Amino acid sequence: MTARTTVPVPLPPAPGGAADDATVLAAWAIVRAAALRTGTVTVPLSVGDRTGVVTVDLDALTTGADLLAACAKRLSDPDTAQDGPLDPFTVLLGPAGAALSWRTSSVDPVQGELLAALLARTAGRLDAEPSAPLDTLRAFTGERTAPPDEWRRAAGRGATDVPLDRRRAVRAWARREPGRLALVHGSRRMTYAELDERSDRLANLLLAHGVGPDVPVAVCLPAGIDLVVGLLAVLKAGGCYLPVDPGYPAARIAYLLDDAAVRVVLAGDGVPVPDGERPVIRPGTTEGEALISGSPAAAPADPEDPQRLGYLLYTSGSTGEPKGVAVTEDAVGRLLKAAGRHLSVEPGDAVLFSSSPAFDISTVEIFLPLVSGAHVVIADRDQTRDPAELVRLIDHHEVRLVQATPSAWWQLAEALAAGGRRDRLQAVTAGEPLAPDLCGRLLAVAGSVVNGYGPTETTIYSTIATVTAPDDVTVGTPVDGTSLYVVDAHDRPVPAGVPGELLIGGRNVARGYLNRPELTAERFVPDSWRDPAAPEPSVVYRTGDLAWWAPDGRLRVTGRIDTQVKVRGHRIEPGEVEARLNVHPDITASVVRARAFGPGDTRLVAYLVTEGERPFALTALRDWCALTLPDHLVPTACLTLPRLPLTGSGKLDDAALPGPAEILARRSEGPGRSEGPGQGDAGRTAPRTPAERAVARIWQKALWADDLDVDDDFFALGGDSLLATQVTRELQREFLLEVPIQAIFRFPTVAELAAAVASARTTGRVDVSGAAESLTAGAGEVAGRG
Repeated sequence: MTARTTVPVPLPPAPGGAADDATVLAAWAIVRAAALRTGTVTVPLSVGDRTGVVTVDLDALTTGADLLAACAKRLSDPDTAQDGPLDPFTVLLGPAGAALSWRTSSVDPVQGELLAALLARTAGRLDAEPSAPLDTLRAFTGERTAPPDEWRRAAGRGATDVPLDRRRAVRAWARREPGRLALVHGSRRMTYAELDERSDRLANLLLAHGVGPDVPVAVCLPAGIDLVVGLLAVLKAGGCYLPVDPGYPAARIAYLLDDAAVRVVLAGDGVPVPDGERPVIRPGTTEGEALISGSPAAAPADPEDPQRLGYLLYTSGSTGEPKGVAVTEDAVGRLLKAAGRHLSVEPGDAVLFSSSPAFDISTVEIFLPLVSGAHVVIADRDQTRDPAELVRLIDHHEVRLVQATPSAWWQLAEALAAGGRRDRLQAVTAGEPLAPDLCGRLLAVAGSVVNGYGPTETTIYSTIATVTAPDDVTVGTPVDGTSLYVVDAHDRPVPAGVPGELLIGGRNVARGYLNRPELTAERFVPDSWRDPAAPEPSVVYRTGDLAWWAPDGRLRVTGRIDTQVKVRGHRIEPGEVEARLNVHPDITASVVRARAFGPGDTRLVAYLVTEGERPFALTALRDWCALTLPDHLVPTACLTLPRLPLTGSGKLDDAALPGPAEILARRSEGPGRSEGPGQGDAGRTAPRTPAERAVARIWQKALWADDLDVDDDFFALGGDSLLATQVTRELQREFLLEVPIQAIFRFPTVAELAAAVASARTTGRVDVSGAAESLTAGAGEVAGRG
């Protein structure tokens, strides 16, 4: 039986006596309509021994009296009580008074108590002023809807501060302590003086190519020292950097370079950059090193405008194309200064850099240590794929701060647990909601746990919380210089406990979307909610995130007002993936959603309608998407439907789409690798040896694949770094061997991996020497690359 929490509703004395059942129902309809951002609500009720639901259309009514009459009629009409949607709340009415009940697993207890109290106060207002306009009652007039005191104080902090300058801070450390360690990558070390000189040379080379304020430079380099040098050099030249993952498809890279009007590209050897269109400098190659070493070592002049762009980051776009977010250097500097008040990084400390530079939290991993006199420990690609290797890196360098998405932290926390608690380690989570269970695991292995929240459009972190208990996880309060508002569907501020859209203002808000003036005007709007005494007008960003606040000022983010999803820290607009799917000749319609299949296992699922209702193979879908989309936008599961479910009004019925349980139950009915449009059955070979059969069985469980062929490729079937970690654990249990995660990348087919495992019987460890980088894995890295 589902656990429920029930609290009495403390109804105040009403002019005519105690509030009647109709008043309670009307008051809850007002509260629930605000929370659901709708004018029509369906309220589950329990009246005496009767249960059912009552639907109330507030938009059709004018006054409180109209609403009370409508609710009295609904309560008296037994035909209106019927089975309805699974709202977590139920209103209980009876001789003993009113109560509010909710599913314990679905509602935060603090929020439940706040809403029960708000219900009581709203009922009192209805009794006291039944003739009041319903719009006034729905606006919660008389309630405290102003931001909490802590939010107002945070908005004003740092107003007169000079923002931190990344270039000057690094140069200051280089001059003060030139031999201080700045960067570590494998066996390579670089001091602050060496970092300063090499970035100066590269900056002068960029200046010679016309780089200056607001001029984009694409940095398309693998994780390593040259990546950090490149980012710093762009800043010293006065330009703005555009991080591009070298593993992106060539078409995606070309689009980003063109859309951003990139002037120069810093690229790794072999990265597919269109030839002849713009200068390409490849650090680490003979030609690239000759260009850098031949460039002047003098420090370039510092650009004076702090409002110049610091970086461009592209996020998923609902129209089918990614959109570039333009972030100013002033905003980055202010954020780093604010973050430094929450994250402890001292001179000489080590901070892990393991996130993709195309993920904005990497800015904290790289530049917070460098402006603090600490050093950056750079994880290479193989280490980010393997939690055990990452833990060895953390312990070897006594890393003080590690950032990752919750999806990545699940496995990293498990690997850290073997070594016990590290009291100096700060575990920072961002990009996704932090589950209480994971929070408990992090508290057991780290000295402190910090939970950050913020869209790319408001510069990395807008709120930060130090979390001390698994049952009290929030995203905290605003960072310095940040304004927060929670508003209803009509942009009216809502009281504590009521979910609404979160708006973020202040000095850290981005300039807008590159080349998208209409979208910028829609999402970046004037701050009409600000304190009239505020020193200057500002802009707020409409996040689209649903959130509610508590009287102590701490914020909880609970979902979205639209279909945007988060998968392993990546913001994904389903429309971008659907646009790619819908141009396939065999697909007539598609819907893409994120589905949670377990802790840390959220997958992108494509629901497809195909010509002739033919099943569509996942491998065919992934191959089609991977031509233009980065790996994190490629679905890892698909389901073919005869038609998309629709509501009575002809809209997509999201609730009727198959959920995780049905997807798992139906997966065995789906096509194998050889089925589906564009694939044939010839030439398939079933697993033959015990080792091949064991590998195939483990893959089937992780990938939901059936009838595997010995030549099936792990990544073509939807595997990624996180799933590879799960598979290697199962292989180790099965074969009693040490199986590094790199083995999946080195031996990606059933036959190759089985042969490697079989040959390891004598040594006890699968040999991965010579393992090559696999671009197939894309951005799905263990410690925040995806």
